[in-house]
Amino acid sequence: MYSKISEEIRELGQHLGGATIRTFHKRLTRNPANETIEFIRLWVDNQRELGTEVEEEVNSDSAGPSGTRE
Repeated sequence: MYSKISEEIRELGQHLGGATIRTFHKRLTRNPANETIEFIRLWVDNQRELGTEVEEEVNSDSAGPSGTRE
């Protein structure tokens, strides 16, 4: 899971290793670097946007010819 998230963060143009993400997730560091927090925040925001896009597609697919749900 951590390597997958690391890969997705890399696709966003940043670099954060899987071990760093694991350490952050398990709260093994008392003071994570600001950069680490920002990269994870960027990834979370991107995931939220992707989720919103999927919801919009699902909602538009279930709309009837008048644009309302049937």
